[in-house]
Amino acid sequence: MSDRILQQAEVETRQADALDAFERDISDACALLRRRLAEGSACGSRALAYAMAQGLPPRMTYTVAETSSYTGVPMSTLRDEMAAGRIHATLPHGQDRGQRIRVDEVDRWMEASTR
Repeated sequence: MSDRILQQAEVETRQADALDAFERDISDACALLRRRLAEGSACGSRALAYAMAQGLPPRMTYTVAETSSYTGVPMSTLRDEMAAGRIHATLPHGQDRGQRIRVDEVDRWMEASTR
């Protein structure tokens, strides 16, 4: 009988350890979310946070004009950066106009530009 009680106690200890680890993970995730909210980038992308702050709907890509609007960077500068290969843009399939810039590309470009 004492072996069974000992085994039960070990199981309960493992369960408590797992619960403690889970609580730490949740606490860490909450702290990260609080930091991102304080930075204004809860979505993880500064560019997307800027776009949404300008009233644009959340999307993975924006036109050059929209990107100019939410970054404050002139369209001509964005096009120059695209031509130089420092910003990568995509053209939607079947279109010959309306290049799109991914928000993660804007994040990368902004990070590279501040170094």
